[in-house]
Amino acid sequence: MNDFVEGTQKLGGFWRENGDGTFTPITDYWGGGHSWLDLYMMGLAEADEVPDMFILRNLEPVAGTDRYTAEREVVTIEQVVAAEGPREPAAAQAQKVFNVGFVYVTAPGQTPDLELLALQRELRGKIIKHWSHVTDGRSRMTTTVPRGANRFPMAVGTLADQTLYIDASAAVNVEGAFLDPDGDPLAYEATSSAPTVASVAVSGSTVTVRAVAAGTATVTVTATDTGGSNMSATLAFRVTVRARAAFTDDPIVPGATPIKAVHFTELRERIGLLHSTTGLEPFTWTDPVLTADVPVRLIHLLELRQALTAAYTASGRPAPTYTDPAPTPSTTPIRAVHLTELRSAVLALQ
Repeated sequence: MNDFVEGTQKLGGFWRENGDGTFTPITDYWGGGHSWLDLYMMGLAEADEVPDMFILRNLEPVAGTDRYTAEREVVTIEQVVAAEGPREPAAAQAQKVFNVGFVYVTAPGQTPDLELLALQRELRGKIIKHWSHVTDGRSRMTTTVPRGANRFPMAVGTLADQTLYIDASAAVNVEGAFLDPDGDPLAYEATSSAPTVASVAVSGSTVTVRAVAAGTATVTVTATDTGGSNMSATLAFRVTVRARAAFTDDPIVPGATPIKAVHFTELRERIGLLHSTTGLEPFTWTDPVLTADVPVRLIHLLELRQALTAAYTASGRPAPTYTDPAPTPSTTPIRAVHLTELRSAVLALQ
């Protein structure tokens, strides 16, 4: 691809247009500097500075010359932006000064060669000068980090994956997952790879994820040092959205529906998801696996209430009230109403 302005070569390009339908390759392209499109992609030029370009198709050499004939197709920066999207960040916010290091490595115990050190310094100066030349003076390369230079933010933690039922939401505080070494405040943004599955909204350092439809999505969180380096760090977490499955024996009919292990297992699974979305640790259940051969006991019911109350408290909501609030193993049988109340409370929090 070649840059041109009224047929005149401007900052790089591979081909020169001769005005007679022929084109000549430019052999000193790299010595001449980057093209306008290069500078735009590097964040060193605004889009409106980039002139029209052209592509040459079906090149044919002209005998006895260094020229070629070709079909010339114009490409505009507007076409590039439409296909690839605008450059982020724009030139006004992009980095222009780059601090680099030149390292002279020796074998253990070997003394550096003074001539090689001098050659390294000479090469360093030439590279810095060349960088300024090929970027049209729009960027600088230095080898000295200024005292007190603002440092980039960094990701210092992880963000836990989330599993939600449709229409449920989870609030994820991301502040502790990022650090700015200079103590500058960070601004947070979040995007979802599949907004039709899981949508996101940000308020301060809290990312709220809302489950829209069954499926999976990746939420990417960006922390930007807007008051210092203007650079960012990112972390991502996975969101799995499930459709709510019906409870077994819904409703449980008093006096007609026997109390089963599956009723307790289903409640454990749903309360476990509530613990995950509210940032609580997994609950440790007595008799972790309940089957038809393991009779349910009052302790199993009490643990369901305890775990669900913790989820309500973590969500900032008052705990549910229950029939037989202080049951005793010797006198209080497990009844249908106990499980129905738990089911209703779980659904109210999902």
